Amino acid sequence: MKDWLDSLEARAKAQAKYDRGHTKGFYIKLNLRTDTDIIRWFWMQPSKQGAVKKLIREEIARRHAGEPGGGMLRLPDSQPDGFRQSPMLSGNTEA
Repeated sequence: MKDWLDSLEARAKAQAKYDRGHTKGFYIKLNLRTDTDIIRWFWMQPSKQGAVKKLIREEIARRHAGEPGGGMLRLPDSQPDGFRQSPMLSGNTEA
């Protein structure tokens, strides 16, 4: 039993390390009275994360359709504390 628990702990620790270096979470707060349409739409989506990403990418493409680079978004050089820019987002694939 102890080996199984050690394995779970090691897996959780490895996942947390990966998440710290490769992911960023966001929080959105919606009003139950004024944002009901958004809440209903959101809960109808089979993949909440996928639906939000799709909408954001469509908006990025729409805003940057005529720009060189095909609408690729470059993050600013200064980031909030604790935020590390991915080499893929900056265009630098050598990192």
